[in-house]
Amino acid sequence: MKTITISGTFTESVNNLVIIDLFSLNSQKNSYDVRKIFENDFVFTVNDLMPNSKYVLDVTGFTFGKFKINVTGDIPEVIEESFKKTKFSPGYTITTTS
Repeated sequence: MKTITISGTFTESVNNLVIIDLFSLNSQKNSYDVRKIFENDFVFTVNDLMPNSKYVLDVTGFTFGKFKINVTGDIPEVIEESFKKTKFSPGYTITTTS
């Protein structure tokens, strides 16, 4: 099994929200679907992903300060992005390593 860690930090401590959806593509033989909701800084580890498989990571939320997301683990490249005083909804396709 493969592991990824999704961490998020907010610079303001109030009026923040992020929803993390991680799911497998319909073409995958093993379905996967998880949703987590956070209002403060978080570290969320997923350790049951299939090797060499594609997943979609949707990050939806808002912040009145700054929000930074970081995704690391058994993926080819680290994902880092930040958003300032805005709503956000980026999506990422993640392929786990072999």
